[in-house]
Amino acid sequence: MKRIWTGAVITAILVVAFLLREVNLFLFDICIGVFALFASLEVAKLLIKAKKGNLVLPVLLYTSIAYLFLLLGINYNLGLGQLFVGLVLLLLVVFIATYAYIYFAKERTKLRMELDEKDGKVSRYALQSSISTIFNCIYPSVFLLLFVILNHIDSFGSSLSNLTLFQNADLGLVLILFVLITSAFSDIFAYFVGSLFGGKKLCPTISEKKTISGAIGAIIGSVLGCVIFYILACTNGYIANGFAGLGLTLPWFVVIGIFASIITQLGDLFESVLKRRANVKDSGHILPGHGGLMDRVDGITFNLVFVLVLFIILLI
Repeated sequence: MKRIWTGAVITAILVVAFLLREVNLFLFDICIGVFALFASLEVAKLLIKAKKGNLVLPVLLYTSIAYLFLLLGINYNLGLGQLFVGLVLLLLVVFIATYAYIYFAKERTKLRMELDEKDGKVSRYALQSSISTIFNCIYPSVFLLLFVILNHIDSFGSSLSNLTLFQNADLGLVLILFVLITSAFSDIFAYFVGSLFGGKKLCPTISEKKTISGAIGAIIGSVLGCVIFYILACTNGYIANGFAGLGLTLPWFVVIGIFASIITQLGDLFESVLKRRANVKDSGHILPGHGGLMDRVDGITFNLVFVLVLFIILLI
């Protein structure tokens, strides 16, 4: 019952977020920013339990600054290339600052090394900790903040010449829904098909519950979601013309659905690896009956990157 109530609350929050988007795109961005902060903190705790030596404060600072940078960059009409370069430069700054802090705060660092059961030179530990911190900045911070770019993709006409094919269509909304639909159908079909047929485990050393039958069901579900999405999306003439201009016919959406499911499942397995190394069942406890935030969106984060990169290539 707790799981059902939590699911209902999650659905209500999503509905409210999309309603806010209809009022102003930046209201939806606020939802993304808050979610990214909590998710980043969740993964940071996993890495700490796994004794990877990461620092939490630089991750939260990076997430906040990168988020503000994206909002300001979009507001001042920066191109996609400039935004991505900015995110990378911010990562470089965080890496250098983190390494310098860990290296020069030797007494504190030696205490951290004892707690993490690490031997060797301080410089080596500083490097490992800095890499772990940057990893935490990228996953899930950068991955989730890409939703901001996807949300405003219609404003990048100077970088994406093929955007003109969609004219007045809200392509940002269409692609956000596409990410959510393919991921949701993949997860739902994986659960029900895997529960119904069972069989050989997909990756028993990573996740004991995932089966090969469930993985096949996930692909079928994602393809079905793509077909439904394509049919519904093409009821809008601007979207239909845009897809036609990009050469995206229904068979292509079937292919995209297959890859979207595979990548979504890789995201699930990736999060499972982190949880196994941290020796925990759930990434967090913020969602009663569901675990943590990343337990719900691990596959979505990977799928988001796939969809964004795919459409950027198509729209250039």
